[in-house]
Amino acid sequence: MTNLKSAMGAGALCLAMLAVPAGAVQSALRTRILLAAPDSGAAQEVSVNRTFFDGERFRLAVNSNQSGYLYVLCLTSQGDARLLYPNQGSGNNRVSANSRRTLPERGWFRFDQEPGTEHVFVMVSRRPIPELDDAAESGGALDMSALDRFTESPARASTGGYDEYGTRGIEIEPDPAYNLNVLNLRHESR
Repeated sequence: MTNLKSAMGAGALCLAMLAVPAGAVQSALRTRILLAAPDSGAAQEVSVNRTFFDGERFRLAVNSNQSGYLYVLCLTSQGDARLLYPNQGSGNNRVSANSRRTLPERGWFRFDQEPGTEHVFVMVSRRPIPELDDAAESGGALDMSALDRFTESPARASTGGYDEYGTRGIEIEPDPAYNLNVLNLRHESR
């Protein structure tokens, strides 16, 4: 069961900045949370350290200093891996350098009745990612191995964190193929 639901039917979310994997560059990507005011529905920026509650609606405002393809993945508090963007109802996920994209483009993400921490991964890739594009066309479900591939350090993911002699040591830092922000959204019942 997902913890966050979009007006378009996508999965779950959660919030608080985490360390960025070695294969990604955080400074090139900024993600902000825009919460819907309960009375007017107007969007207002809120801290990533805020606690969210059942039924609250929000959007993500994403700024990237590089052109590429925008993807939003989520690991729900229930342990499900989801692709939140792009999805079947979204337009083109191509972004231009130094532009802002607000997601979802229509509607809102909404926290459901399942409290916990939703881990949201916002990434801009230099090239389209066919595996994620296929997931978007088929409803957004991802397996954990796909989520891990895109949210762990590429150097660590390829070696399991150990060299051939079983020791931890120096990793090769690849040229980042994508920029990544990680949000951990804490969600509670009222």
